[in-house]
Amino acid sequence: MTENKVNLIYDDLDNDIADVDKRAVYQVVTPPIVEKFAIGSPINPILTIIKNGQPLVLDNLNYELRSKNNAVAKVINGTLMAISEGEAEIYIYFPDLPETEE
Repeated sequence: MTENKVNLIYDDLDNDIADVDKRAVYQVVTPPIVEKFAIGSPINPILTIIKNGQPLVLDNLNYELRSKNNAVAKVINGTLMAISEGEAEIYIYFPDLPETEE
């Protein structure tokens, strides 16, 4: 290996570009409260996504919010919306990690 290639590998590992850890552990942390959203408004729950113990910046992450009760909340034009009164269990889906669908 040339020094240039070694430096590139180290840079990728430092910046988590290589994502060499195939056994990455993801956690979704939410506050212990029931959140309420007005009918017709987008649902943006308070959450933190943690990968291997480190919080991730949500703006840099490809994820989708989905509802288990489409009568109360459903995706409209790519945004999860409150559409009627009731309770809905919300889950997060990572399109880049299809094995994490639920």
